[in-house]
Amino acid sequence: VLRTLAHTESGLRKRATVVSESFGGTGWSIASDEGAYLGGADSAPAPLVYFAAGLACCLLTQLTRYHRAKHLDVRGMSIEQVFTFTRTGSVLAGTFLAGAHSVHTVLSIDSSEPPDRLAELARMGERMCFAAQAIMGEVPCTLELVTSDSAACDER
Repeated sequence: VLRTLAHTESGLRKRATVVSESFGGTGWSIASDEGAYLGGADSAPAPLVYFAAGLACCLLTQLTRYHRAKHLDVRGMSIEQVFTFTRTGSVLAGTFLAGAHSVHTVLSIDSSEPPDRLAELARMGERMCFAAQAIMGEVPCTLELVTSDSAACDER
């Protein structure tokens, strides 16, 4: 379980504290901002930067765990990933909808293992990656709105 508390600081800059409840309560504080093209100060990585890096790093973690468990000869791995995002509609008209069009991942492995074992490594790494599984599957998401003068008033 990861629990995140995020708040605005100034402009489009945000700060988030993420605590891993599953692993003894270790926590981290990170800043995020948007680029000038959205009116931000570009003082920290944008939220989608963390999202993309998180997916790539999670996949590398699981690939490493698998190849170590199976005692595969892997000297190194790298990932190049391209996210394509979409948006439609209008903010002012209330029809804006953001989404992701695709994620293309190129996994490079330095190894003497045969191709079928490396293919199994890639398959299992993707299956073991929590972030990849979250975006490939349907994960229930809720948004609960709490205002300063009322209790919870809307949940989606």
